[in-house]
Amino acid sequence: MRFISVVEYDSSWRGTYREEEALVKKILQKELIRSVHIGSTSVPGLKAKPIIDMLLVVQSIERLDTFSKDFSDAGYAVMGNMAFVEEDFFTRGIKNARTIFMPISIPISEKSNDM
Repeated sequence: MRFISVVEYDSSWRGTYREEEALVKKILQKELIRSVHIGSTSVPGLKAKPIIDMLLVVQSIERLDTFSKDFSDAGYAVMGNMAFVEEDFFTRGIKNARTIFMPISIPISEKSNDM
């Protein structure tokens, strides 16, 4: 069983996101369209679970497999498709104490209509 704690806002969350964003940009390079800090840790002053949620938008979900080793070497667990056909997920941190949750998707305008 995983326990989730909600803690007071931590101003270091923004910096942690920026560090992770820099790492992701280094890995994905031109494949990355956009990175966004989402979820409760992105809202200053809001209590939150201490997990940085990052949404990545990429050129192609199919090409993500070519980056799996780089993500793994950087400490990410490659979770694969967990919800929607055109999304993948990566996490970082210990299984029951994740620090980063990162869904990766293609632009909405390119998603198929059969979802």
